[in-house]
Amino acid sequence: MNVMVDFSSLSEVERDDLAARLLVQAEKSSLAVRLPERVRPYSVDEAVLELGVSDSTVRRLVEAGRLRVVAGVGRVLIVAESLHGLMQGKG
Repeated sequence: MNVMVDFSSLSEVERDDLAARLLVQAEKSSLAVRLPERVRPYSVDEAVLELGVSDSTVRRLVEAGRLRVVAGVGRVLIVAESLHGLMQGKG
């Protein structure tokens, strides 16, 4: 079965979240394999979704040095490798 859906009205964060949720469901149904880990930095909102914690918790993890950030960009962007390491218990 092929399904066409227009996601153009969704933000990039919403599309990434939807894609992640669909992938989890597909993996549970043995319909898909895991894609390589993301390398693009995460916004605080994206990190909140990935970790399942609050905005303030993500910011505390950054302040404590448990999540590394991209320097000099004018907003908090979390290094993907740092977030993945924390999720795997390495942070």
